[in-house]
Amino acid sequence: MHVLAGVKKTKHVDIEDIIIKRLNTALSPEEEKEFKTWLDGPPENAALYRKLEQIRLQGQDLERIRELDVDSIWEDLVKRSKQGRAPWRRKRHPVFMWSAAAALVGVCMALTVLYRPFSNREADVPGNTVKITLDKGKLELMTKGEAKHLKNKEGTIVAVQHGDTLDYGQHAAAGREASMSTIEVPYGQTFTLKLADGTYVTLNSGSSMTYPDSFGKGETRSVVLRGEAYFKVARDEQHPFVISAEGVGVEVLGTSFNLSSYTGDREVAVVLTEGSVKMYDEENAGPGREVILKPGQRGAFNRERKALSVEEADVREHTAWLEGRLVLTNTAFPEIIRKLQRTYNVEIINRYPELEDEVFTASFDVESIEEILAIFAEDTPFKFEKKNGKIMITAP
Repeated sequence: MHVLAGVKKTKHVDIEDIIIKRLNTALSPEEEKEFKTWLDGPPENAALYRKLEQIRLQGQDLERIRELDVDSIWEDLVKRSKQGRAPWRRKRHPVFMWSAAAALVGVCMALTVLYRPFSNREADVPGNTVKITLDKGKLELMTKGEAKHLKNKEGTIVAVQHGDTLDYGQHAAAGREASMSTIEVPYGQTFTLKLADGTYVTLNSGSSMTYPDSFGKGETRSVVLRGEAYFKVARDEQHPFVISAEGVGVEVLGTSFNLSSYTGDREVAVVLTEGSVKMYDEENAGPGREVILKPGQRGAFNRERKALSVEEADVREHTAWLEGRLVLTNTAFPEIIRKLQRTYNVEIINRYPELEDEVFTASFDVESIEEILAIFAEDTPFKFEKKNGKIMITAP
């Protein structure tokens, strides 16, 4: 069995199997609970999962990650430790490794990974391709700007792509048994779905959603989101629209809002544009454990404190990504790095720990990643270099 190093097994559940499954499709409630327990463990767990998710959404195959020289990596860590930074304990056998910037001490952590390969078909998927996994595992590839029919296993057309939108509304057949699909939007891309009920969902880069190709009568309209999306929910008072997002439930009848639930982020947040939204902790749902949002408000669930909060918000700031803009207000540098990685499809490694506590306010629209970093460096000096698809940030 291939094992993700540092991953512990609990309650006879192979957590590495759950992680790989989550990268490909939705989990059962029990599996999701096991995953959250692991993710909320040591910080390196979340860092490892973000790296796996980034590689997955970039369209890379885990088999193609080259084997690194552990000895040279260890020597580099020892050199850093002499500067007052404690390295991780050395492994004595060849491993596959990734480097990730440690959030507080700036040490390049060696995350040991023995991979479980994805299918050969996915190995050749371009990094800018939207993937849709239909029921029974059929994989469809969508490129923005195309015109295409999406068919199920039986050859029945279930949706039609027009440019940047995949429309299920025209082919929602009454009486047909619904089947579940999962869409994955890679880093550097966005994509829009028109669901069978007329709801529009625009997914941001690095996001995925599991949804049915039709909604039956008398059913709650339910989807599962990982990442960020803007919803314009078609009003139907008899059939609430419910989103499950990283342990947070969002229930609406018909409204527009932005929902951000990237794995590893400190909060799951909803910013309401119009209508009303109920937001609650799925593990502790009940009276007094939910909030109702009004337009212009932001509801947030803090993962660590397991607490909900509501505040007034600038809706334009949180929906700027729909127009290709990046708006930052008192945003910590580690969060800025995550946003830039998703938006520009590039890996950024910060080896200048003094930046971890810096907070910035800025707005960008047509700037390149190099121009954005140069602007930050003018305010708070640091060096950066782009090489082999990665950007390394170091002390000035």
